[in-house]
Amino acid sequence: MSLHETYLNTLTPWLSKAAGEVFTCPDRPELSYYGDGTNSWGVQTNQKALSAFAIAATDPLFEEAAAGISREDLLRKVLACLRYSLATHLSGDYHLTNGPAERWGHTWISVLGVERMAFALHALEPYYTGEDRAALRRMFLSEADFLLTGYPVRAGLVENNRPESNMWNGALLLRCALEYPDAPNAALYEERGRLFIRNSISVPSEEREPWFVGANFFESMATNHHEYMNVGYMVITLSQLAYLHFTYKLHGKPAPDYLYKNARRLWDLVRECIFPDGRLLRIGGDSRIRYCYCQDYLNMVLALAADRFGENTARLEESWQRTVNREQAGNADGTFLSARLELFRERAPLYFARLEADRAASAAQGAFLHRTWPSLETAGTPSALEEPYQWHDPYHGGCFVRNRENISSFVWIAAQKPQGLALPLSDSSLAEWDRNLVSCFDGDGLYNEHIVLEHQETMLSPGFVTSGRTLSRTWEMLDESKREEKNVELTLAYAALPDGATTVTIQYARAVRHCHLLRVKGLHLNIPNDLFNGYRRDYAGDGGRWLCVDGRLGVASVYGDPLTLRPGDHRTIGLRNVYTYDRGMLQVDEVCTTLSEEPRWYEDGSCILDFAAVLRSGADPAETEALQKRCRRLETSPDLRAVSVPGRDGKDYLVVLNLTAQPVSFAPEGREPAELLPGQAAVL
Repeated sequence: MSLHETYLNTLTPWLSKAAGEVFTCPDRPELSYYGDGTNSWGVQTNQKALSAFAIAATDPLFEEAAAGISREDLLRKVLACLRYSLATHLSGDYHLTNGPAERWGHTWISVLGVERMAFALHALEPYYTGEDRAALRRMFLSEADFLLTGYPVRAGLVENNRPESNMWNGALLLRCALEYPDAPNAALYEERGRLFIRNSISVPSEEREPWFVGANFFESMATNHHEYMNVGYMVITLSQLAYLHFTYKLHGKPAPDYLYKNARRLWDLVRECIFPDGRLLRIGGDSRIRYCYCQDYLNMVLALAADRFGENTARLEESWQRTVNREQAGNADGTFLSARLELFRERAPLYFARLEADRAASAAQGAFLHRTWPSLETAGTPSALEEPYQWHDPYHGGCFVRNRENISSFVWIAAQKPQGLALPLSDSSLAEWDRNLVSCFDGDGLYNEHIVLEHQETMLSPGFVTSGRTLSRTWEMLDESKREEKNVELTLAYAALPDGATTVTIQYARAVRHCHLLRVKGLHLNIPNDLFNGYRRDYAGDGGRWLCVDGRLGVASVYGDPLTLRPGDHRTIGLRNVYTYDRGMLQVDEVCTTLSEEPRWYEDGSCILDFAAVLRSGADPAETEALQKRCRRLETSPDLRAVSVPGRDGKDYLVVLNLTAQPVSFAPEGREPAELLPGQAAVL
């Protein structure tokens, strides 16, 4: 089956369900909308849904019986949704459902949904009336004129970080210059669009360029979007570039070279942050719904990589669609996400519709691209991964190593600070990053987090070692006399050993005040156990010293409290405020060392946990047991923690951590003394 057919088959079951959720304006029956018809997300949701409707309805392989709606009826709904979008724009003559004075447009994000309609607008060309064409022109030029004078170009590594919006705003300006060359400001659109786009994938070393406004990416190509190391928005930025790339291709015109400035460098990092099955490997975590929005638009990036960078990405597209189809089949109603997002469907229907429309638009765009250019499926050569791959970003304290079998990463400035991953590449369903491999200390507040105090990293050859300190924070207390508390200091070391399979963590925590804690979870290794792995995990172990997950991930305790498997009993992974309802999106089991779920008091300065653990990717039970037996703690001063760990390469490694704020000398038997700086960890 071609990828064109694969994407169309993904989209088809959704169509009749979604078409039945299109509302018609009672006073303007020619106008309809999907979602709730409101501003912002409401506008975008309608635009993405109509894009999916349009591409399906104009596809030669569209099957009316399978879709549960005729081509004619679907086209009628498409045009009604498009006309609602145009009529409710500032250049139109109608209003949104928010109220009689509410219209959309002229914001930093108002063209996002417009850009995502790009292929649909092309597909609908034969069906436009003269008024449709006039309304489209009014809307496009109105937005372009606003971007000329009403919205400044901004960029920044931390403040004003705008890589994706600069890309989509610049793209709209260039699109207007391309589509409407007779517009009075066409030349200005091109000039302003170039400025936006050059300041999209921009880096600090370009600061002397005359066009430079600011850097949105560090030299490592990391981006601090939504205040964390955000792989997802690296993808979104490239996806917006892809829309414009293929628009030029539809017009048979070469795109300007500046459009691709630093795009290959960014792709080189994004490529490494994808599992072989097409799932995003979000080493910095995710603050939103798992495997949705940014994941959905990865297929645009993969098509760009095939067409522009000559890398065959069809296997990644096909593999991810199998995952999408498996989840969709489990819903049994044609929707993409209703089972794991039932809470959103019930209490946040617009958010649910928004996520459904993202997935539908993604499938539709994949179908359009592969129908229009079938050669994309066979273009280029398969990506060749470096052996091994290493990456480091100092600002985020981000370290990442990958080889053909395993990955290990740690990021301090992450979505849930900090978090690590250590797992085999062969099973992406093992990845869940919410405070993963970082001990948790839940106080009396509704919400809990780590405040990162300091971190430092050293890259090895290959591998890395990182260490730092955090302070636990709890807030939104029941006690109205308190706003928040800061209770526990955690000192942590995390080392990906040069053997390419073994990861070591040493963690020590003490109370910084006389405090009351509801829960303590040492280590906190998340093991997702939900639809993506078929709700089944096989655990083997000896009851406390070692544990093996599915015969492919081993966990061994070196010292400290025994390992405990805490099975998940409900879905907890989701947006922060979803914890209030105890109805999240994904369920996880947890592997912990110290595990206390009874509320208790801790004295100021008391030790809360003290342990070292080892993970080995690809290890079966026998290897995990043998690994645990050979690990040992070294005798040191109270200022240090040190462990000896055998690598899969036959070498023994020492991992040592200085717990103090002073330099400490470490002299292991038979080795040269090592001087450790305050809080530093080292691999010897």
